[in-house]
Amino acid sequence: MRLVCVCPSPALDHTMVVPSLTGDETVRASMSVTKAGGKGVNVARFAAGFGAEVAVVALLGEYGADLFSTLASREGLEVAAVTAPGVATRICPVLVSTGGGCVLPLADPAPRVDEATWSAFLSLAARVAAGADVVAVSGSLPRVDGIDAVRSLLDALGSAAPRWVDTSGRALVSAAAVEGVALKVNLAEAGKLLGWEDRDAASALDRAAAAAAALGSGRDVVVTAGGAGAASSTAAGLRTRAAPVVGAVNPTASGDALLAAYLCAGQMGLEAIKDPLLAGVLAGAVNACSWWPEAPAATVLDLLARVEAS
Repeated sequence: MRLVCVCPSPALDHTMVVPSLTGDETVRASMSVTKAGGKGVNVARFAAGFGAEVAVVALLGEYGADLFSTLASREGLEVAAVTAPGVATRICPVLVSTGGGCVLPLADPAPRVDEATWSAFLSLAARVAAGADVVAVSGSLPRVDGIDAVRSLLDALGSAAPRWVDTSGRALVSAAAVEGVALKVNLAEAGKLLGWEDRDAASALDRAAAAAAALGSGRDVVVTAGGAGAASSTAAGLRTRAAPVVGAVNPTASGDALLAAYLCAGQMGLEAIKDPLLAGVLAGAVNACSWWPEAPAATVLDLLARVEAS
């Protein structure tokens, strides 16, 4: 499978493991790691680990582009990029506490880019995506004056291959209006998209199933519900999968691991897991057990064996 991951707003993700997120003095990390990041890059990282042929299309800021490219190359990620002049590549710190199990992910805002830069990115994305089996557009969208960024991107990518979108806010509203585009969305964003104000009476997994059903007319939809699991709506019907109970330490990027495994299920390193939703919740759970984004295929299969034996 050839998967093209389109990352319109990539980042340098810096994870720091600290003893506590409170205190009046400087908190020194016991471990830290900096990776080429952003949701699209995370999806690519996980999918490559599952054995997929992966390409990343990124819109980098001029400042930080070299470091981003170096870090991606170290992981063997193929990145085709357009560089926005005068713009800084986003920096997204993630603070993970060993003491209280707290996680604080922070994110720079998406940048503003000019129309010429955006046009160049659209052309690059269309070229790289030609011949792809699946295209995944993940993360926030840059601000381009007078242009609906996500709609113009989906138009440029065309519909020859299935298009999955994982974004939020106005970009999610625009993407959901495009016929046939598949959505991977978390429960909170699904609720906002549907205008739901209060459904706390139902369990998270039940709410995810209701959201998937509501959004799934004529499209594939996966709604994630954190540690509760996920729901999907496809032509085959509405399904849910509870997530296994694991010793989670950092759930950051677990939704990206879920999408990558969902798309790779039954193939390559995940050939033994035919059910996409099961593959997804297992990969998300494995990632949550790591200090930073990581879900090796072998570990996903190990978790499958434990789940089946329980």
